[in-house]
Amino acid sequence: MRTKFFEIAAEYQARYTKILDNYYPAHKSTGFTERNQSVNFTGAIESLYPGAFTWYEAPIGAGYKEHFDAVTFDTASKKIFIIESKRFSNPEQKLESVGRDIERIMDEDNIAAVCEHLSEKEKYTKYGVILADVWLETAPKKEIAEHWEVEDFFEAYSNKLKLSREVKNPQFWQCGFPQVENYRLLALLFDI
Repeated sequence: MRTKFFEIAAEYQARYTKILDNYYPAHKSTGFTERNQSVNFTGAIESLYPGAFTWYEAPIGAGYKEHFDAVTFDTASKKIFIIESKRFSNPEQKLESVGRDIERIMDEDNIAAVCEHLSEKEKYTKYGVILADVWLETAPKKEIAEHWEVEDFFEAYSNKLKLSREVKNPQFWQCGFPQVENYRLLALLFDI
């Protein structure tokens, strides 16, 4: 893969570590809002690709009434990262949502909408990114983390994801934090 995915992931983890060393970002709950995943991951990209910039809630779909959580562009390396974030709070429902997000990321019309105003749009390498977090407080949530770690996620959850096409060159990453027991960040990067 022609991107620094594991370097980005390491920087993403470092950002979360800095936060969790100094602040518990949810008050009396296990709910960290998914927006923080997008913001910290895109910040990690921007730190490794100095010419990169991000737009949040990038409009797509019929009448531009849908959006991607974030899209990061690097005009120097000609890379685009289309990002969707999830919290596996309700595993069954969120697995189906991840499948829909992957389909939306790979949809040619949505890619065209993202690239519509770029010069040299055909020269960009495009990546889809699924970010998620999961609290390992139930068996289904633990199973998601276990399948993610051994990279058989698509096989284990094919009936929930309902993907109509193959995900190209998937790379999985996961990390935990000593500051917050039973919490995992998950990331998936794939070619578009």
